[in-house]
Amino acid sequence: MLNFQTHFDVPTLLFLCISILYAGHGFIHQLIVGGAISVFQHPDERQSRLILMIWIATGGFMSFLGLLPTTLLLLFGPEPAPVKAALWTNFIALGFLAFHSLICGLKQLPKPLRVGFYFTLAFAVAHLAFLILHGKI
Repeated sequence: MLNFQTHFDVPTLLFLCISILYAGHGFIHQLIVGGAISVFQHPDERQSRLILMIWIATGGFMSFLGLLPTTLLLLFGPEPAPVKAALWTNFIALGFLAFHSLICGLKQLPKPLRVGFYFTLAFAVAHLAFLILHGKI
């Protein structure tokens, strides 16, 4: 059984809060799909479906990247090696997501996607800070 005071120090609690916030942003990202389709109003149904799939997939990926560290830290704490390996893998996935937004052209993306990029970048920095501050990289 985990001891709350032993396993949940201040950096861990802050990182848990940030992870939950990022997962929440991913859920919201999935929910605003209908609004995005109505704003862009593509006459082609295929383009509308493509935007819909991209929006939902990106939001789902963001939710997963936020919920994975939260779940692992709450269940096992930050010390086990598999948890640290999953956190590093999560950090790499965040890097790929941010890099993908840059390659797509940040200025061409709609404003909600640009906001998502900045959230992803901030979460990646928080991720790296947690991994470094928690030690034993």
